[in-house]
Amino acid sequence: MAKVLVINDETDLVDIVAIVLRAAGHEVKACTEGLAAVDVARGYQPTIIVLDWTLRGTDGGHVLSCLRADEATRSIPVIMMSASQEGPSRAREAGADAFLPKPFVADKLIELVTAVLMGSPEISASPSQTDNRSSLQNRG
Repeated sequence: MAKVLVINDETDLVDIVAIVLRAAGHEVKACTEGLAAVDVARGYQPTIIVLDWTLRGTDGGHVLSCLRADEATRSIPVIMMSASQEGPSRAREAGADAFLPKPFVADKLIELVTAVLMGSPEISASPSQTDNRSSLQNRG
């Protein structure tokens, strides 16, 4: 079981990600304010972070930069999420350990969290194959 911090300002998506990860046996804490994320991460000390690129008031790249600059959070693996075509390259440039395209399949989220925790991160060059019946849809 991992302690997962989900940083996303869309509460519906946070709820879905939390349900999926809890069903897989993980403990989940959410932060819906990008600017508060570093303080939340410092206090919670998650095993892994799932970070959305698009946040109110800032972006995931800035949050990741702040996480990497803080001694207490710099070694926590981060999975970046985005619906953008540029998501994989942005995640790579920002220093994310892995990338998850949106919309995503629940099994892919669990698979990616497991891979990153086992030290086998992957930053995808293209969006994963999704099945409309099992995709978790997102507006942004």
